[in-house]
Amino acid sequence: MNTRFLEWLVFAVFGGVMLYSLHHILAGSFPANTTPAHGAGDWATWVGAIGTVGTLIGTIWLATAATRREKQIAHDSAVLAAAGIQIRLLDTLHALVAIAEELGRPIEDDGKPQPYVTWAHRIRSSITWQIADLTPLIHAKGQPAPALAVAREWLLSCADELQSRPFNQDYDDFEYWEAAEFNQSQADIVHGAAEMIREAKRACDRLLEHVPAP
Repeated sequence: MNTRFLEWLVFAVFGGVMLYSLHHILAGSFPANTTPAHGAGDWATWVGAIGTVGTLIGTIWLATAATRREKQIAHDSAVLAAAGIQIRLLDTLHALVAIAEELGRPIEDDGKPQPYVTWAHRIRSSITWQIADLTPLIHAKGQPAPALAVAREWLLSCADELQSRPFNQDYDDFEYWEAAEFNQSQADIVHGAAEMIREAKRACDRLLEHVPAP
């Protein structure tokens, strides 16, 4: 059961008991099977009942206090992680958009090899976060941590594929077509990773919306 709902339920019961007690005390009439309203036994009974409910409220409050603290700590950790990675994600997006655009360009028959190693190096350099950096963001709204973890693996795999390509300078018709298809497939991967990173950045932005400016 949701702890917040349980707390409100207990408070509602406690409030009901208090109002019921106050009504009968002021009216001077308890149910027929009780002693007169102002007797010491009545007061002791109602004080005991109120004390029991109060004890229950205190117990639930203490039991849920640790959960509330853990949630607050997790939220604060996520905010700190989002603040630390937000600008880096923007730099990554700028780099990936440029690389994807270059990969998608037609191959020119100018005798120059495709810069696969350079592209691979630039992709690896654009990954500015490690898996450990994402741990505080695991439970953040928008799930930026899984998105960034998957994007990271896609980009590393793409960089490996690019670096493994041969340095062909003179393409025949089939090689030209095959190289163009390969380049476009890698451009699509980079685009897909960039979109996941963009969504993760939006989630980080939302985490930081209510952080006061310095």
